[in-house]
Amino acid sequence: MVAKQASILPKRPKDKKPPESSDGLNSVFSSNPKPQTFLWMPPQNDQSQSQTTADLHKEKQRFIRANHHRKRKEQKAQALKDSIQLASPAHSNSHSQSSPSSASIALSTRSSDSQSPATIQNTSSPNEPIIYQWIEPQILDIFPSPKKSTKQDWNIYFNHFRLYTSAFIFPFSGPDRSIWYYNKAQDHPILIEVLTASGAFTRAAGLMIKGISPQAARKCTQDALQLQSQAVASLQRVLNHPTKASLEVAISVVATLMYLGGFEANSATLDMHMNGLKIIINLLGGLDNLDSETQASLYSADCTRAFANNLNLFFDISWAWEAKVHGEIAQITTTTKTTHPSESRLASSFTNTIWFDSINPRLKVLIDSLKWIILNFEGIIHVDNQFSETKNDYLVLTTYRLISLHKDTDITSFEDTIRLTMLLYTVTRLWTIPPQQCEGFIEVNLMPSLRDSYEEMRDLAPDLLFWVLFVGGYASRGLECHRWFLEGLVECAVSRGISSWDKACGVLERFFFVQRGTEEPWRGFWDDVMKDDVFL
Repeated sequence: MVAKQASILPKRPKDKKPPESSDGLNSVFSSNPKPQTFLWMPPQNDQSQSQTTADLHKEKQRFIRANHHRKRKEQKAQALKDSIQLASPAHSNSHSQSSPSSASIALSTRSSDSQSPATIQNTSSPNEPIIYQWIEPQILDIFPSPKKSTKQDWNIYFNHFRLYTSAFIFPFSGPDRSIWYYNKAQDHPILIEVLTASGAFTRAAGLMIKGISPQAARKCTQDALQLQSQAVASLQRVLNHPTKASLEVAISVVATLMYLGGFEANSATLDMHMNGLKIIINLLGGLDNLDSETQASLYSADCTRAFANNLNLFFDISWAWEAKVHGEIAQITTTTKTTHPSESRLASSFTNTIWFDSINPRLKVLIDSLKWIILNFEGIIHVDNQFSETKNDYLVLTTYRLISLHKDTDITSFEDTIRLTMLLYTVTRLWTIPPQQCEGFIEVNLMPSLRDSYEEMRDLAPDLLFWVLFVGGYASRGLECHRWFLEGLVECAVSRGISSWDKACGVLERFFFVQRGTEEPWRGFWDDVMKDDVFL
């Protein structure tokens, strides 16, 4: 998807022990005669640094033209904003006095599972195809364009992060987290660079997945690597004069890069990144001294690394952070009530079966947690937008516990298959991770566990087996193991007399599934399964 990135955080030399508190920050960083190698390996050679005078002249002319078009577009956008504000003074007043709600920015990378992002013609280049929309229609742009950027394309990448990437990384709180990042960036412009690089990476990935334009995807990738190199260089300058605030920003920067780069980097590079983060965290006095948002970013990055590369989790979750999340969730659940029929159906086949009483108690807790998360995510129960960060933290915590459960306690292959399928559902349906990134997890973890428990599940819980095969089949689209899941799914469907989507949906909804309107992608998958030519 993206060219292999330069290693960022090398392992710390063995003959030096990290200081125990932030008092030794300056000595740690100043003691290295070559500070650029303390945490960061040299970035990849950038062809832009070898530009000739003619290249620089062409670049200058491109910038002048792009700046002219940008100003014209900003004038039109401002005129549109003024007209909207005049038409809705109440909205304008509330907007100026408080932070915007989650509806004020267009979500969502969730659209990869439900609908493709709205598109208009990209104004950055006359030869670039229709791709993503600059600003969603009827949505006020709450951020000014970043002053750090000198290229119109970079403004597009920054907007892409705000509208799409943030929702991909933070399913519940993408808009709120964008505001949090932007507020921090006022004092630490390096965050603009890393957010812009993140937007470029995800935009390139989206172009390649959709098959729109290999040339445009390649350009986004090159820009992303250039922006990342600049962010790494800026971060090294920050670390040359470390303060508590700059180190906290460094953690946010690396965690964001880690989340998006976790699918591409090899395990050795990932370990170096995490070791570098651990050094910075120790300098700050441990995880408990970080704010909640920074901790959530760290755990998200760690979950991505572990899931995509079949690795163990690197960080132990702070008990204080976990207790805070559970306390806030308990407060929320006491004030939310709903009588929606989907609430009583969801996960009912877990709790109303004879085998449920005998499964691991910790797995039962995770089933209840995931049920609450799905009900919120799908809009079946509504919680005030002020709790969006709490809901996202709860999703991160639940994902973390699903990954680590088999390490924390003894579970049977039957229970492990349930755990793995819940995790696969979470990352594909809520985090919207594409199938290409699930291949290792499915082949190394889910398939062996399901083979071991297949007969027991078929005899004891055939409907559960149908749900497991359906989730595995949907997540394995385009992979070599897809046929194995399809054959098992058809065999299970025939034995259970499930011949229509309505019947299939009725079974799935009693485990973990909520249908999303008429364009439900799972229904399209089911229709493909029922075609005879699938098995030719």
